[in-house]
Amino acid sequence: MGRFRKTFTAEYENVLAEHVKDLANRLMPLNKQEFLSIAFQLAEKLNVPHQFTKSQKSA
Repeated sequence: MGRFRKTFTAEYENVLAEHVKDLANRLMPLNKQEFLSIAFQLAEKLNVPHQFTKSQKSA
C-alpha cells in the first residue's frame, strides 16, 4: 500500500534488526545515517532491487 515497496523480506528485516541490536548490546549503537548505510550495503550485497540513493550509498 502506498508508493513505497518493501526492499527486504521479513527474514532479512529480522537479520538487520538483530545485527543492530547486537551492535547496541556491544555498546556500539548506530545513529540514523549509519543504519541507513548498513541497510543500503545489505541491499547491494543481496542484489535486491531498491530505491536507495546510490550516490550517497544510503537508504
